[in-house]
Amino acid sequence: MVSVFSLLKLDKQEVLITGDNQLKKRKIKNLLESLTSLGLEYEFNTDLEIPFKIKKSIGAGETRVSGKSSQFLSSLLLTLPFLEKTSTIYIDEINEKPYIDMTLEHLNKIGVSIDNFNYKKIVVHPFKFMTEYEFSVPSDFSSATYIILATILSKGDVDIYNLDTNDTQGDKAILEIVKSLGCNYSFNKGILNLSGTIIRGGSFDMNSTPDMLPALVFFLLQFPYYFEFINIEPIRYKETDRVQVLYDNLVDIGIEVKMTKNKLSFYGKDNLSDLKINGANDHRIIMGATLLGMKIDSSVEIFNIKNINSSYPDYISDIEKIGVNTSCSSWNIIF
Repeated sequence: MVSVFSLLKLDKQEVLITGDNQLKKRKIKNLLESLTSLGLEYEFNTDLEIPFKIKKSIGAGETRVSGKSSQFLSSLLLTLPFLEKTSTIYIDEINEKPYIDMTLEHLNKIGVSIDNFNYKKIVVHPFKFMTEYEFSVPSDFSSATYIILATILSKGDVDIYNLDTNDTQGDKAILEIVKSLGCNYSFNKGILNLSGTIIRGGSFDMNSTPDMLPALVFFLLQFPYYFEFINIEPIRYKETDRVQVLYDNLVDIGIEVKMTKNKLSFYGKDNLSDLKINGANDHRIIMGATLLGMKIDSSVEIFNIKNINSSYPDYISDIEKIGVNTSCSSWNIIF
């Protein structure tokens, strides 16, 4: 929306962009600096980067953006085709590449011409008309990850529908991750079925799949093996610093864990129970922590659960369908 308003702002009006307390803690300056190269004028209202005012709109030209967050690059890609002339984006580095591929794929389908030079330079051409196309939205692998891991923990028999492994979603990697650790999966007429359990540790590069980190950490720490996650720095700039939140929670429950700016590693335990986890009002931390209560003879109490419904509003009702017992209040949730 920052890029959209930077494009559409009326000459005699300022646009104020703000949000709730959690949103105000997020960083936006890198995107604003990219838009400044295209003519944007903005003004911060506080010592934080949100809220801010947009005072002058953008035009076509050249700019540079950090690809640490795919959201900033996607924001530019979704906006620049509406300008009257060609624009060029230079990219310092690329993270979360599957999300960029998803953006490029759908822009191509509606008729946008884009020249991609190995994700280091992308040239965006203006388009004159939009091509119609029909697209069936597949299930979200980020959301399905929790159900996949819950199924493994409960040793249940759960069918999961409408997952498309040919889609550009990065989080489809969850299937190969659990397979590498000892589980099996199969598709029968488009229905996913899982079997087996975790029998070894592993190392995982999270560059393309940042949303999976909380779920994988809480899931894997219940198995007595060594696990490490690398290329995790971009995960520090989400709704919370998710790496730090995970580290603090693991320390509090007695897990041997090490953390650097770009790596998290730990030895899991197979006898965890009666745990208390700080959800930090972050939906992915909260949903990930629920996995601690799904192993036989396990339980977990999660507090600070505001925003639990941000990305998967039916999560609690869905896991109750597969036999998970929950008790919720406005302050905490018990599994």
